Amino acid sequence: AGASIVEIGHAERRRLFGETDADVAKKAAAVARNGMTPVVCIGEKNKSNIASQAVGIAVSECKPQIKAALSQLPDDADVILAYEPVWAIGASEPAGADHVVAVTQNLRALVAETGRKGRTRILYGGSAGPGTFQKLKDGVDGLFLGRFAHDVGNLEKVIEEMKDS
Repeated sequence: AGASIVEIGHAERRRLFGETDADVAKKAAAVARNGMTPVVCIGEKNKSNIASQAVGIAVSECKPQIKAALSQLPDDADVILAYEPVWAIGASEPAGADHVVAVTQNLRALVAETGRKGRTRILYGGSAGPGTFQKLKDGVDGLFLGRFAHDVGNLEKVIEEMKDS
């Protein structure tokens, strides 16, 4: 079919089909073994209303998801982490920019500690759309678009915003 990137571990699959971190890790290994790049969906379930705790909670929930997936990937395999707080999926607004940038910078440092040779990119999803990337570009490499990409006009706006960065 010509696919080169495969999305795995989305929150809805985890919820509806009971997929675990171990299941997602096995899928990531299969994707890499077959010459494609896994897009591993990660994210915290609960939103903390205490700003000083929110980043720590998010990182602590995402850490085992990342570690499981990386443990099954060859050291030189590319991987894309799609950070999408579960509480932000389908919300009217994305998670706050300060929160997303702080979380993704921490996740990037976590991956760097592993010493992997493969490239790791981080995307943000969770009500991402036009205007989101500019606010998050210090923490993410791109966006993981959902319903906003169903409208070609919105998709064009996002592409233009990213092209200009």
